[in-house]
Amino acid sequence: MKLKKKQINILIGILVSVLVGYFIVAKGMINPILEKSLDAYLREKLEVRWASPTYRFSYEELDINILSERITFTGFRMTPLEEYREAFLKDTLGSKALRIINAGEITVQGIGLMNFLWDKNIEIDQINLRAVTMDILVPPKIKKSSQDVSKPKGTDIEGIRLPGIQKLSLGRFNLDSFEMNQISKGTTDTLLSFHSNGGTLDGLSLMKADGEDKSYFEPNLKDLVLQLNTQVLDLKRDLYQASIANLKYTYDSDDLEIRDITFKPREDKQSFRDKSRYSYEIYDATVQRLFLEDFNLDRYLDQGIVFVKKMELDSLNLNIFRDKTKPFNTERRVLLLNQKMEALDFPLHIGAIEVKNSYLQYTEQSDYSKPPMLLDFSDLEVRLSRLTSIPDSLLLGEPLEIELSAKFDRSVPIGVKLNMPYNHPTFHLSGHTEKAASFASLNKTVLPALGLQFTSGSLDGLTFHMTGTPYIVKGELTLLYHDLTVEIDKPDQQKRKTMSWAANSLLKKSNPHSNGKLVVGKISFERVPYKGLGNFAWKGIQSGLVNSINPFGDRRVIKHQNPR
Repeated sequence: MKLKKKQINILIGILVSVLVGYFIVAKGMINPILEKSLDAYLREKLEVRWASPTYRFSYEELDINILSERITFTGFRMTPLEEYREAFLKDTLGSKALRIINAGEITVQGIGLMNFLWDKNIEIDQINLRAVTMDILVPPKIKKSSQDVSKPKGTDIEGIRLPGIQKLSLGRFNLDSFEMNQISKGTTDTLLSFHSNGGTLDGLSLMKADGEDKSYFEPNLKDLVLQLNTQVLDLKRDLYQASIANLKYTYDSDDLEIRDITFKPREDKQSFRDKSRYSYEIYDATVQRLFLEDFNLDRYLDQGIVFVKKMELDSLNLNIFRDKTKPFNTERRVLLLNQKMEALDFPLHIGAIEVKNSYLQYTEQSDYSKPPMLLDFSDLEVRLSRLTSIPDSLLLGEPLEIELSAKFDRSVPIGVKLNMPYNHPTFHLSGHTEKAASFASLNKTVLPALGLQFTSGSLDGLTFHMTGTPYIVKGELTLLYHDLTVEIDKPDQQKRKTMSWAANSLLKKSNPHSNGKLVVGKISFERVPYKGLGNFAWKGIQSGLVNSINPFGDRRVIKHQNPR
């Protein structure tokens, strides 16, 4: 009995050894056969039909592990055919952008290799991609030959020819790392650089195409969802870096959602000051959620054009610091917003931008021995319409518009409207406040700007409207107030008292006055060409404020108004 049991154990050991040996031999014999067969199939039979331009695939090495059901490609590369590359370099390809894709390693996991050889069915569990880089080469003037921005979406891949394959199913794509660069062909400058630490792509499938040739499979992107983890957007031309915690793109709806965005300077404030010869600004921002509705990814990948129907920003926190202790670069010429879009080489069209639940603080330092000027806007809501650099849209005659509402100094509700036509020199700006506030609370803004501070009085309301060109703004401002007294900012105490007494003696204590006369201040300011729209608008408002308060200011008087 013991002998029989021992014989059985020996027999089992022999069988296990034979099986192990078989698999070792099989791996050594079958793997090379499979590799040779698959390599020949991919190089000779595989055909990818693209919308122009056409691309080819290549790889350096192919490795098959039959036991693990795994295929590994190293040195994968996708490049345009030479004829298209030459046409692109000669500017005869039209508005098409070119893409070059590199992947250090692609591992196809869970593929039934025997099914590929005999049944011609391919079922893939997952595809792992490592070190993927996509370079998008765009012509310098790509936007000048753009088509209608409402171009319908679709896929550039028209079909993949897989002769003999009866069925093909794809699993999840796992990205180890991903980098995308948008590069200008003429200068080879990197316009935009994007890096992600990884992510997933689900819902990509291939279906048998209709028609006589049954060997073609068409991509079905209806259920495609791309999610990327922590990403860094490197802005090469500036001193800033943007990072993103999470990105999700849904192809069927063309919606892109980005969470927890930070936009910060690479260096500290002192470094900016040390390296800046002229006056400079520093931006620091966070956004809790950014949502792009109807983001045309196809058009961006195909032509390098960013087209978005609507952009929503939730919980933007923006801080702007302006150092005016250094001189301005008087040779610089700053374009207004509509002019910047008209001159922008980057092809961009955003139908609307909506900002909500947000906050803005602007700090201006003119003298480090004195407190800075602070402009504080809480409960900030902004709607911007028709931000575009696309010629087709610029010629439609529809203006760039901005509507803004906020609480100034966290207490005074304000509203501002800007109408700025494209290809036209005239713009319109208007604004108002909605309720009373203490003048004294505005001293952190008024003192540095006007050289005086309010010691008493209440602001009952303010309205202004102005018409401007790139060179001058003109309009009117009505400041409603009562019980106003001021103090002139002078270091000498005696001069301060004397000038403050004189100012309060001449100053109207209320507007409208008790006799029913209402003072309306004139707005007039010639733009400083090396300063931007914000300074232009503020200086216009400031001129209206001075003319309203100053008894010798440029103003008009309206009679028979009801006093407060």
